[in-house]
Amino acid sequence: MTTSTGTVSAEPGRHALRQITNITVGEVETPEMRSQEGQRVAFAATGDVLGIGTSTANKQIYMWDENLDTGATSLIQVTNGIGCDSYDPVRPTDGTFSGSRLEIIAFVSNCDFDPNVDNSDGNPEIFFWEIDSGIFHQVTDTPATVTNGKPFVSDSTRCMVFESNGDLDDN
Repeated sequence: MTTSTGTVSAEPGRHALRQITNITVGEVETPEMRSQEGQRVAFAATGDVLGIGTSTANKQIYMWDENLDTGATSLIQVTNGIGCDSYDPVRPTDGTFSGSRLEIIAFVSNCDFDPNVDNSDGNPEIFFWEIDSGIFHQVTDTPATVTNGKPFVSDSTRCMVFESNGDLDDN
């Protein structure tokens, strides 16, 4: 008997529960962020999220997206770190925000995604990924003794807060 684990999305009054992953190996972390329209879900997982034979040994960030006009859906792998993990993805929850803003996913990773900032020490740092452009930005650059985690992004994306035990502003 094959068992599977999945992530489920549901929007009240629009759809019944919908399973958006069906993995046979690995684990899916419980998504911490949701969009109010229910069209985007970001989550971290190991295993064969994109289908049998696509298993990853490390935690990666994925995004499920639904076009609300056509109903078409897609599941993409945001990160593809080798020998490192990405986890704790979050994004703004209010898709109805009327201001101009970047569509992003913020997350923690010990990978080296931003070509402008070196993270070869493998310390867990705060990153964000621009959904439209696919560009990664490393927000923190801290020594190995510092732990960063639990990012939260405001609905306007003008503010990101996170936990850190480091002295990030030298005071």
